[in-house]
Amino acid sequence: MKFTRKFLVVALLMVNLVLAGCFFGGNKETPKNIGPAVSFNAAKGHFYFAVDIADTLEERKKGLMWKKSMGKYNGMLFIFEGEEARRFWMKNTLIPLDMIFMDKDYRVVSVIKQAQPCRKDPCESMSSGKPAKFVLEVNGGMADEMGLKEGDTAQLTL
Repeated sequence: MKFTRKFLVVALLMVNLVLAGCFFGGNKETPKNIGPAVSFNAAKGHFYFAVDIADTLEERKKGLMWKKSMGKYNGMLFIFEGEEARRFWMKNTLIPLDMIFMDKDYRVVSVIKQAQPCRKDPCESMSSGKPAKFVLEVNGGMADEMGLKEGDTAQLTL
């Protein structure tokens, strides 16, 4: 009889843990020792992304070119000196990306969803349409998965 009660308690605890994970979206745990990170508290949960930094002209030019895949919670953070409308293209980029444009206060000013790799020259240029100091590129579809919208804010850990 005691075995059955213990089993039932353990089973109920496991179900609660699974349900809590389903109810609260995102990847809540701050990844350990990942280096630079960007996080969002968005409509569907709290999301952390381990990022590579592109803060020089050469790094920004290269971006995610030739990258065949990227971890679900990885990305590249482009850092610029000042705020202005930013233009990006997908030349030599092999995977679809979401581009999240943020102002100096880390507030999302625009999002380009599911930007597709450029298949022929000349490549289409995509604009933030609003002044941005930071651009975060993540796997295509992540903005929708987070429920991210203009006005949401990010936190940077450098």
